Amino acid sequence: MTTILIILLLVWIAWMAAAWFLQGYIIFPRGVAADRAMLGPPVGVVSWTLDIGEDKPVEAWFVPSESKGLSPAVVIMHGNGELIDDLIGTAQSMAARGVHVLLPEYRGYGRSGGTPGERAIVEDVSAFVRRLHEWPDVDDRRVAYIGRSIGCGVAAGVATTEPPAALILMMPPARLDTMAWRLGVPPFVIRHPFRTDRVLRDLDVPVLILARSDDEIIPASHPRLLHDLAAESELVIIDGTHNAVASEEAAERQQSAIAAFLLKHGMAEGSGAARGNTPKR
Repeated sequence: MTTILIILLLVWIAWMAAAWFLQGYIIFPRGVAADRAMLGPPVGVVSWTLDIGEDKPVEAWFVPSESKGLSPAVVIMHGNGELIDDLIGTAQSMAARGVHVLLPEYRGYGRSGGTPGERAIVEDVSAFVRRLHEWPDVDDRRVAYIGRSIGCGVAAGVATTEPPAALILMMPPARLDTMAWRLGVPPFVIRHPFRTDRVLRDLDVPVLILARSDDEIIPASHPRLLHDLAAESELVIIDGTHNAVASEEAAERQQSAIAAFLLKHGMAEGSGAARGNTPKR
């Protein structure tokens, strides 16, 4: 029995070591989206780049509002199996409704150089957000963040130094490290924990949390925990799995919830101060 226990312990230690070294590929499976990368941005979309000292810079796409004068802006941070290319339709739809949209890419994803990691991604996106605040037609008092899945952790990390006016979290994990127990890996092994729960305790901005009824990846307790931690939050449960809504009605309900939240908090057409008459800070 002692021999068996020692063997099991050694196997578990080896498994933890493998998780330590391979987690970058598991947490950031950028290869699954590589074939969806376009050659460059569509017409009307501005490509921003950030030099990170690698062979290729990190890229972001800026989709300008179709309205004149100062307009609110939304920064969308995608999931770990997505690219900014996947969100261009959403961005263009929001731009048509009078909102600037910034789509920051992650290191190692799409056309961007470097290796993804929590700290590096948060620092890159923060740099792009600071650039967004300086853009002439952006009302820097009305900048919201939208995070999708692991992008919720990115949005939360950026919010610690660049607080948004409002925050939307879609299918959010409260923290990645505790989810590793599903695979028999203790939290301390995870180098990219994305502690959204820790950020929301101290973040005093309105938060919309969109969870899925049958999410097979994010435990239902995670969005509920974030809802309890946030000072001002709404929790909406949308029918569907982690990667797909259940019906057209569910998709419409999700879009309506986002639109209503942005409008309520001054991030959309017809809200906030009149565009063109609001001086930038």
